[in-house]
Amino acid sequence: MTRRYDLPFEQDSTSRFVPWILSLMVFLSLLSLALGMSLKNLTDHWQHALSGKVTLEIPYDHTIDQSLDQRVSAAIDTLHTMSDIASVTILGDTDTQRLLEPFLGSDLPLADLPLPQLIAIELKAGATLNLQALQKTLEESVGTVKIDDHGYWIKDIQHLSSTIEHLCLFLILLILGISMIVIVYATRMGLAIHFNVIELLHIMGAPDTYIARQFQRHMTSTSVKGAIIGCVGALLCFALLAILTHSAYTDFIPSLSLHLTQILLLCIIPIIVVALTSISAYITVVKTLRTLS
Repeated sequence: MTRRYDLPFEQDSTSRFVPWILSLMVFLSLLSLALGMSLKNLTDHWQHALSGKVTLEIPYDHTIDQSLDQRVSAAIDTLHTMSDIASVTILGDTDTQRLLEPFLGSDLPLADLPLPQLIAIELKAGATLNLQALQKTLEESVGTVKIDDHGYWIKDIQHLSSTIEHLCLFLILLILGISMIVIVYATRMGLAIHFNVIELLHIMGAPDTYIARQFQRHMTSTSVKGAIIGCVGALLCFALLAILTHSAYTDFIPSLSLHLTQILLLCIIPIIVVALTSISAYITVVKTLRTLS
C-alpha cells in the first residue's frame, strides 16, 4: 500500500539521487566493517596456529666433526629433557619441500642441496621458554643453531591488524557523517522545492511538526530503499571475495568468513543509517521552519 503525502515528493529530485547515495554509503560501510572483522579473524587464526610454537634450525656446518644427523639426534635428546616442551617433531623432506615450494618451485633436488634440518617445537599450554638459554645450551652440544620464535613477528602483524581495524572504524564513522550531511542537504532542498505547498499547509493550520513528519516518513522510506540496495551489493561483493579466498585456501591464509555475531553486527549498519536519516530529516525540517517563521 502506497503511503499518501500532502507534499508532492514524487516531483522531488531528491527521491531519485538520495537512495543511490545512501546505497553507496551503506555498501562502503558494510564492506569496510566486514573486511576489518575478517582481518581480525585472520590475525586470531595466525595467533592460535603459532602460539606456543618455536622452530629450531640446524644448518650444515663443515667445521663440525659431527654429521647433521648426529647433531639433530643430540638436539632432540636435549629438548626432551626440558619440562616446558610438549612435543618435538623433525620436519622431513616432504615438509621442507612444501615450505620452499612457493619460492623455489615444486621440482627441488633436495638431496643435492645443503638444506638445514628443521625441528618444530611445541610448548605446553601457558609455558614460556627462555630462548637465549635454550640456544646457548644447544650450541654447546650441537654447534651452530638458529631459533625462530613466531611470537616476535605475530606481534607486528597484530599491531598492523589493530591499525587497519581502527582505520576501518574511522572510515565507517566518516561515511555515516557524510550520509547525514547528504540527508540534511537533501531535506533543505526539498523544503525549498515545496515551499509554496508548505506555506499553504501553514495557512490551513498544519503545524511544523506535521510537515516534519511528512519529510521524515519520506526520507525514511527513501533510506530503506538505499539501505537494501547497499546491503545486496555488499553481500554480493563479500560473497565473491569469500569464493576467491576459498579457492586459494592454505593453512597460512584461511578462507574469508565471518562469525554469526559478526554477521549480526553487520545488520546494525543499515539500521543505523535509516534511523539517523529519519532523525536528521525531522530535526532539519523543524529547525528550518522555525527559522523561517
